[in-house]
Amino acid sequence: GRDKKIPESPPRSVASTPPSTPVKSTAIATKKTATSKNPGDTPTDQLVVEIVSCWDLPAEDLLSSDPYVKVKLQGHREYVHETKPIASSLNPIWDVKTGNLFTVPKKDVQSAGKVIFKVKE
Repeated sequence: GRDKKIPESPPRSVASTPPSTPVKSTAIATKKTATSKNPGDTPTDQLVVEIVSCWDLPAEDLLSSDPYVKVKLQGHREYVHETKPIASSLNPIWDVKTGNLFTVPKKDVQSAGKVIFKVKE
């Protein structure tokens, strides 16, 4: 499918799209302290990101799409997160079961400068 780039947004803000962009989406990022998954590590500052929803997506398959979100840090090749697709929806809403919550080390976000959200179909 084709990529729909969600505008980049600094931590602790709500992403918004320019008026000329047909894709509208919401991504909320909050800074919290999260415990590392590695045994023996001390708690570290993590950026906790919640992917919420998109609406009015263009239909890719006749009447609908199966959208999902990929997230990466500016300047990095690999994605840091990918949600599960929401079947047959032009107005998807992600939840815990579909992978809407994830963490990224705060130092990685600070060095990258921007978090990039892409809606794929």
